[in-house]
Amino acid sequence: VAATVELAQMADDLGYTRYWCAEHHGLQGVCNPAPEVMLARLGSATKRIRVGSGGVMLPYYSPFKLAEQFRLLEALFPNRIDLGVGRAPGGDMRTAQAVAMGDYNRGDIFPQQVQELIWHLTGTLPPDHPAYGVILQPEIDTRPELWVLGSSDFGGALAARLGIRFAFAH
Repeated sequence: VAATVELAQMADDLGYTRYWCAEHHGLQGVCNPAPEVMLARLGSATKRIRVGSGGVMLPYYSPFKLAEQFRLLEALFPNRIDLGVGRAPGGDMRTAQAVAMGDYNRGDIFPQQVQELIWHLTGTLPPDHPAYGVILQPEIDTRPELWVLGSSDFGGALAARLGIRFAFAH
């Protein structure tokens, strides 16, 4: 954890634009099961660099909850937060099943989750959506930059269709 903070500070001092950390579970030598927590630390330890998740494994989470978490980070560090989302398990399948409470086979809902995340972040939920009228906290004027992460044309095509950024994993 300390090395991650030190690297982010070094990247900030050297003039880098972004520093991202990924969500991983159950992997020795990789300690970041919660990018949103790490980003709070990185944001407070740096001055100007954008910090982000590269990425949060969206099938594990509610798009509403994720939007709230990253809006709070954006409120704390305005115009410095990137929200990268992916659909990979972030570890081996046994660990993925443990994180997901036994049901990780949810990659098929990823496109709908990304769409809902956009709606929550932009305040554009359709009137027939069950969460229509629910106010996300905190109410802020800026929002994190949203990215889809992927290693295939699936993620790239999804990002293009939704008009958001794409980062290719290689």
